[in-house]
Formats: sequence, C-alpha cells, structure tokens
Amino acid sequence: WAVFEFLRVFIGGTLTGIIFGLLVSEILYRLQSSDSAILTMSMVTAYASFILAEHSLHVSGVMATVSAAVTLSIYGLTRIPGDLKPRLTETWEFVGLVANSLLFLLVGLSINSAQLVSHIGLILVTVIIVQLARATSVYTLVPATLRLFNLPSISMAERHIMWWGGLKGGLAIAIVLSIPESLPGRDLLINLTLGVVLFTLMVNAWSIRPLMHRLKLDRLSDDEQSELEQGLSRASRSSAKLLNKYVSLGILSNELEQHLKQKLTAAFSRERGASSSTKARRKVYLAALRIESDALGEIYHAGLISQYSLLDMRNRLEMDRDHYSREDVAKQPSRNGEQNIFHRSEMRILKALREKNWAAGLLSRYQQQRLSQFIQRDIAAIIMSTAVIDQLATRDDLDKVAIREVTNTYQHRLHKRRQQLDEMRAEFQPGYDLIEKAMFTRVSLIAVHNCADHEFQHGEIGVKAYNRISQKLRRLIRHASYNNSLKQDNITSAISTVPLFSGLSDSALQLLSRHAHCVTFLQQDIIIGEHEKGDALYIILHGHAEASRKSENGESEKLGDLKDGDFFGEMALLGDHVRTATVTAKTAVTLLRLTRGDVIKVADQHEEVKQRLIQAMNERT
Repeated sequence: WAVFEFLRVFIGGTLTGIIFGLLVSEILYRLQSSDSAILTMSMVTAYASFILAEHSLHVSGVMATVSAAVTLSIYGLTRIPGDLKPRLTETWEFVGLVANSLLFLLVGLSINSAQLVSHIGLILVTVIIVQLARATSVYTLVPATLRLFNLPSISMAERHIMWWGGLKGGLAIAIVLSIPESLPGRDLLINLTLGVVLFTLMVNAWSIRPLMHRLKLDRLSDDEQSELEQGLSRASRSSAKLLNKYVSLGILSNELEQHLKQKLTAAFSRERGASSSTKARRKVYLAALRIESDALGEIYHAGLISQYSLLDMRNRLEMDRDHYSREDVAKQPSRNGEQNIFHRSEMRILKALREKNWAAGLLSRYQQQRLSQFIQRDIAAIIMSTAVIDQLATRDDLDKVAIREVTNTYQHRLHKRRQQLDEMRAEFQPGYDLIEKAMFTRVSLIAVHNCADHEFQHGEIGVKAYNRISQKLRRLIRHASYNNSLKQDNITSAISTVPLFSGLSDSALQLLSRHAHCVTFLQQDIIIGEHEKGDALYIILHGHAEASRKSENGESEKLGDLKDGDFFGEMALLGDHVRTATVTAKTAVTLLRLTRGDVIKVADQHEEVKQRLIQAMNERT
C-alpha cells in the first residue's frame, strides 16, 4: 500500500505540473504577453501548481512545481518571441537566494540544540542510511539509465562526486516542515532531517573540492579546453580591435599598442593546450555545432519553422554534441534515417490513426502538418549549413585542414538537402507551392511585426499605432496557413477509375466523392500494414508507392509498384477487414480514402451502387 501511495503522489504531482504548465504556456502564447507578464506568470505557475497539487489534489506539490517549470521552459518559452531565459534565470536565482535565506533563518530560530544532541545516535544512523541509499541509486540506476537511453557515459570518478555531492538543504527542510503538526513523530522527523542537513553542510560540502582534485575532475576536458581557447581567441581579437581604434584616434601610441598586444598574447598562450589533429577537428566540429544552434534560433524567431521542428532539430544537434564527447570525431554521426524520440512518436501516432475511420479528418490535417515540417527542416538545414560554411571561412583561430574537412562535410549536407527539396518540389506540385506560400507569407508578416515592435520599444511610434499594427499583423499571421483542397471534379474522376464504380451515374459518383477524404503520406510512411485491420479503399492521386508481403522465411517480398491512378484495399469494401499486403510510400503520396461505411451509406440512396456491391460480392464468392 505504501508503494502504491508513493506512486500516486509522485506521478499525480508530475502530471498536475505538466498540465498546469501547458495551460499557462498556451495562455501566454494566445495573449501575446509582455516580458513582465511572463515573469509574473512564472511565479504564479510555481506557487499555484504547488497549492493545487498539495492542498486540492493531495499529490506531491514539489513534483508539480518542478514539472510545471520544466514544461514552461521547454514548451512555453520557445513559443514566445525573444530570449527571456537569462532574465528569468536571474530573477529566480534572486528569489531562490531570498527563500533559502529565510528558510535557514527560520530553522535557526526554531532549532532546539538539546533535542539534536539527544537524538545524535538516530541522526548518525539516518546519515548512514541516506548515504547508502544514494550510493545504491548512483552506482546501479545511473549505468542502467545510460544504457537504456543511450546517453553519454559517466566515469566512475564522476559517479563518486554524484554520490558524495548529494547535498541536502532547503528542499528537504521545506518538505519536513510541511508535515501536519497532528502527525505523530513530526518533531523527531524534523530533528533527523536537520541532522542530515547539518552533516552534509559540515562534512560533504567542505570536502567536495579536495575530493574533486584527488579524482582529477577539476582539470579541463578536451571540449572545455577547446571552449577556453576559443573564448581567449575571441577576447584577444576584440582587444586588438579596440586598441587599433584608439591608435587611429591618436590617443594611444603604436609602441604601447604593440607592448599590450605582446603582453596579452603571452598571457593567453599559457592557457593553450597541446594541439593534435583529433583535437583540431573536435574544435572545428564544436564550433560548427554552435553556429548551427545560433542559426536555428534565428530561423525559429523569424517564423520559418514551427516549435515542433525547432525541438526536433535542437535534439539532433544535442545528439551530435554528445557523439563528439563520446567518440572519435573522425567518425561522423549520420543525420539521415535516425529514429529519434520525435520520429518514433510520429510513427506511433501515424500507426494509431491511419486505419481509424473516426480519425480521417484528423489524420489529413496531421499529415499536412508533417509535410510542412518536412519541408521546413530541409529549408532550415540549408540555411544552417550555409551559415557554417560562411562563418568557418572567416575563423583564423581554427586549424585550416580541419576547417576544410568540416566544410566539405557541410557542403555535402547542403547539396543533399537542396536535392531533397528539389525532388519534393517536383514530386508534390502544387501542394509544395501552397506550403511555400504560407510559410514565407508568415515569415514576411513576422518580420514586419518585429520591426514594429523594435520601433515601439525605442519610442519611434506610439502605443495606439503599435497596437493597431500588431492586431492587424496577428490576424494576418493566423490566416497564413496551408490548405490543400482538391477540386470536386478531380475526386469524382479518380473514383470513376475504380472498376467497382466505373460507369456509375454522375449523381452517385458525386455523392461518393463527398464522402471521400484526401490524405497525404510522406516518403517511407506505411499506408496500410499486412495483417492489420481496415475497411477503406485508397486511390493514388499523386505519387508512388510499393506493395509488399512477408514471405514464409520472414523476408519482405515486393508485389509491385503503384502510381497515379492506381488503387488498393478494394477488398475491404466487400467486408474483408484484414490487409493481405503492406503498402509503403516511396515518395510523398496524396490519396483518396473511401470507407466501407461511406459506400454503404451511398448504396442506401442509390440502387445502382447497391447492385454493384451485390454483384462484386457474388463474384468474389
């Protein structure tokens, strides 16, 4: 029962915080809130989520606050223009300092030294149990988590610090003080907690630095050394530029300028480590990733990509950075065909919706969004690769040979992305044109809005003018969406090519076309799966697909190619709900989806459709 109660409180608090964070994020986005409103709402989120979880739902208020903060940071702030994280961080660091100071002051005023001394034996036992519990989690769960999620490795020395550095402080005290006074043994729990906190502050805290030095963790890693050298190089160039400016103004002599430059160069050279070809490549790769990350942020704030695409591409950049910290950079990580968490989620959603009749409209809109994001990623990758190539060409602080290697890699990526985009444009006309128009219409409107916001912040336009411009632009941005609608005549013509419906009257075909749904599948998407249940007919309007079936030895056996005008799944209209083959999209494919239920509805109104179905059933029998 205790385990069940713990899971209820822990998971319940986490879910409460996530839902509350999503709600606040949506409110801030819809209201286009100002910076001060966002800072205020972050505090409201912290306290309101705790109160709601702890006092109303009786689950963990601490977990609710933590999960609400993480949700607001990952999901909420990325939807809001501008970079508020530095200001939020500074604000909450100050709030945390004040709260911790007040908390320990409260503890100092309420502590009873005599009771602590009287419980010294129990406190020492508790300290040992706490240290053993943390050691168990660090030395067993951490390696298992690394293997399970394929995370960067953590050395044994780092695990030692994770164990010994698990300081207890404000959070532990806050939790124990929140225990109701009516609970038996509350004073004992408070004394034990205070004893553990004092031990970690007086023993663990002061000994952590000597332990890190003994374990050699205070030395710079290769990546940190690279960051140090690049920072020193940028600082040196900035200093030289400033000195040159003063020389040109005649307020600094050439002799003093040269002396200062030599002195700075000598000071910086002491911090430079030994260079090797591997370290040189690593430095260039890390610099390229930073350039990509900066360009990605600019692309998102310009409105060129969605929040989902931003999180997906940022996740890929973080995976690449982890790769460089774990492996030899001579082995390049592949960015093609990777199944990260975002793509796996997409495939699960697609599999869950593709054969559900109630989700036909939802699937159509979802696939339109996926197609748009597919194009967004290619365009963003082209801009990011170009930024890396251009900026690396101006870097004098990096190894020239390594720059050429990395530049060649990014030129190859650039060529491949351009090729993919050209293929998509050729294969998916006019849908591509509609997406492109909506995308760059939104970009241009956001650029105008950013310009108006800048002028308002600098007092060049008044409040009334700014509000009028802002309202109009927001209305236009909301309506700048992609809508791929097909003409009714095209749908009717496609349905008439199916033998089951060939020769039907215009009224029957038009009624069938009104029940049909248009849906898009991207390259390598599974449209229908072998042995899965479904009751829909598919007609290919544009694109190419491949039908296959599992052979007796378990290998995939190709049955044939499907192109414009071809159809499949017609047996489902006759009552066979189990698919006998798998159909996979080889390019972006647009299809018409017509279900058995829709055909039966039409048959109830048109005798000729009913007779066709009866005839087909008899022939099949």
